[in-house]
Amino acid sequence: MTIRLVVLAACVVGLLAGCGGDDPLAPPASAAAYAGAVEDVAGGRLLVRADGDPCGIWLAPADGVAVLRDTGEGYEGAAWDELEPGQAVDVWISGPIAESCPMQADADAVVIGGG
Repeated sequence: MTIRLVVLAACVVGLLAGCGGDDPLAPPASAAAYAGAVEDVAGGRLLVRADGDPCGIWLAPADGVAVLRDTGEGYEGAAWDELEPGQAVDVWISGPIAESCPMQADADAVVIGGG
């Protein structure tokens, strides 16, 4: 269990800092799993809804979640507690998604200013 946490932490640090150390911050290379606007923040979770989606998705932070802010010229680090209603976000999810209405999942990475 401890080794998994160390490996996960190293992966997150690599995501945020880049392998060479001089690479700028960037979101995961894969396409975002969901994009929309934050509608609600409650109990440490976010309700994000895309245009035309009647349900949206409740998101909890996965262990080691990476939160970035799109500055228009690159990305800067941010924190989960900086997410608030009205912000456009792109979300990466690697685990299961509960197909309820709204859906439910753990977010691996979030970019504020995406969408």
